[in-house]
Amino acid sequence: MIFSIMLKLLSGFLFLLLSLRVYPQVRINEFLSSNLSGLRDEDGEYSDWIELYNNSTSSINLNGYHITDDLSFLKKWTLPDISLGPSSYVLIFASGKNRSGISGTQLHTNFKIDDNGETLVLTRPDSSIIETIPAVRLQADMSYGRKPDGNNALFYFSV
Repeated sequence: MIFSIMLKLLSGFLFLLLSLRVYPQVRINEFLSSNLSGLRDEDGEYSDWIELYNNSTSSINLNGYHITDDLSFLKKWTLPDISLGPSSYVLIFASGKNRSGISGTQLHTNFKIDDNGETLVLTRPDSSIIETIPAVRLQADMSYGRKPDGNNALFYFSV
């Protein structure tokens, strides 16, 4: 009898655990690969951009995280020592300018996003993959991102 009750409790707990949706704490929330008239960087140029979102209730230090457009080179661009608050965003220009945000400058990757579509990957400092966004072809001034923020659902947005 006790075994039967414990088994029911355990199976109920496992069902609850498996039914919970667990999302990564930091996500690629949105990106734009053909910026013709939207957001400008500090040089006045219309650069591609990637938005990261902290999906958790606590701050996360992004030092050593990586973003890449090349699955064979997971450490292509390394994020600097910045903290991302809970439910907060950081915008990174994918301009090829390779700027780490030191001295108040904006963050810029060392690569651009191909507007014909290419895979984007976010990794932890140990190079383990947090998530991969498959290649998506975007029209000019259209972004692709999550709604609501941090969720799994991806949509096209007019910027």
